[in-house]
Amino acid sequence: MPTEEEVAEMFDALVSNGLEFVEASIEELLANRQTFSVAHFATGVELLLKARLFKEHWTLVAADPHGCAWTGLKDGTVSTTAASDLCDALTRVTGTPLADEKVTFKGIFDHRNRALHFIPSPDRAGVAAEQCRAWYSLHNLLTHARRWGQHFEPYADRVRAIDARMLEYRPYLQARFEAQSTRLAGLDKAGRVFECPACHFRSAVLPDKARMISAFECPVCNAEDYVALVSCGARIPLDEIPLDCSCGGEHDREELLEALDPTPSLGPKDSLTYEADRGYCGECLDHEISVAPQAGGYVCVNCGVEFEAAAISRCDWCNETWANYDTEFSYYTGCEWCDGHSPRD
Repeated sequence: MPTEEEVAEMFDALVSNGLEFVEASIEELLANRQTFSVAHFATGVELLLKARLFKEHWTLVAADPHGCAWTGLKDGTVSTTAASDLCDALTRVTGTPLADEKVTFKGIFDHRNRALHFIPSPDRAGVAAEQCRAWYSLHNLLTHARRWGQHFEPYADRVRAIDARMLEYRPYLQARFEAQSTRLAGLDKAGRVFECPACHFRSAVLPDKARMISAFECPVCNAEDYVALVSCGARIPLDEIPLDCSCGGEHDREELLEALDPTPSLGPKDSLTYEADRGYCGECLDHEISVAPQAGGYVCVNCGVEFEAAAISRCDWCNETWANYDTEFSYYTGCEWCDGHSPRD
């Protein structure tokens, strides 16, 4: 069995190796070496995802954790989890939903396979867009406290430097932006465009009926995510909240909940008949109240998923409110917050 110091040293080596591959990929794309950039970027992402698995327990990076030996990890002979399986494994182990990230990372892993085993794409702008999109997703995971930020805090300066370096991809995306300029200008006049947090062009497009919590998509880098309209009028990605804003204030999820459901504070007697219309999310299973009314339905201020009113139900044992959560037999089985009645029989 390894010592704590040995485990810490290997985690540091894994993270440093992953970041080094990402750093190299940026320089290679800027030097017009797309094949190497694609391969190294995907490898860097894969190593950083494996580092997060390793942080939970060193055996989890192995394809067969039960048969994993420390000596095998040290000498590199252990068969590790396939890149395509990493997001599912991380969701199971850490509880962080990675459905969107899985799609994004699959694109770069597939692109790496194509580059190494056949012919890489000659489209430098397409490669830059793909890497911007994937780095945006990975950066959110590595830096935000509600996700994996606490585990990667020692590498924050290096991650920030990579994030700044990614801005040098903008010239390669300029043509994609200009091709959309007429359409984007019209949407901008309608108040439906803001700066994309992934590629930093003013190209993030909101839906026709944008709400306080809305999805967006960027036709320049193809990024998709959820943003919130905060009190100062800025659109901020949900993954970046809580945030110290350039307006001088701090925006958090409680601000969003209060704006969506401005239920006044009431005394115990009044609250028996008048209570906040809020609940827990069955999609992200966040352990804080995160669902509130929006546009005739409900929305989660943590993951951005919208729900119809019919998706709201209560646990029959503890009476907690849930969105998109099966409470049919909850009197006996309970919910995420209680064990139900059956253990007491």
